[in-house]
Amino acid sequence: AAIQMRLSRDFQLAVDFSVDPGITMLFGASGSGKTTVLRCLAGLHRPDAGRVAIGDDVLFDADRGINLRPGQRTVGYVFQQLALFPHMTVEQNIHYGLTALDPDTRRARTGAIAASFRIAHLLGRRPADISGGERQRAALARSLVTDPRLLLLDEPLSALDYVAQSRIIEDLRVWNGAKGIPILYVTHAHREVFALGERVIV
Repeated sequence: AAIQMRLSRDFQLAVDFSVDPGITMLFGASGSGKTTVLRCLAGLHRPDAGRVAIGDDVLFDADRGINLRPGQRTVGYVFQQLALFPHMTVEQNIHYGLTALDPDTRRARTGAIAASFRIAHLLGRRPADISGGERQRAALARSLVTDPRLLLLDEPLSALDYVAQSRIIEDLRVWNGAKGIPILYVTHAHREVFALGERVIV
């Protein structure tokens, strides 16, 4: 990705990087543009200039006039606030993005991802009735059940203690062992960088 975007009169974001499969930490102080980078990759912001691609597939190219919509990018995004639907069960939250599939396939994929993240026993419960760590797992499962080509994590584990963070990241690593997608994890915490990441972009 090569992204240029003016965020204010005094601050122009300019980054140029690539990430391999596995977990890459995007580390920096608050206000340094980390979330903006994720939003540009996901198609929620349009950079002023630059290019974003996954392999040979171009998602954005300012010079060529290419700018795929978020739903066309096959990118998973877990926000800091998680954004689970409170009126839906965990199961309904997870298979929200699978409406185009037949019911049996939807149930099978939801059950498989829930088992991977150890929340199969919670599928019938609502977000308010489960713990913070379980909500994090549900949000990850919802983003991954669609088989994205890239996963973006915007400080989703910052409210959890170190043990809970480590367990969730380990389950994510195991899941990604079979999928092999790039995962870009935003943080401003040194501890998360050293404990969770395989590579770091500062």
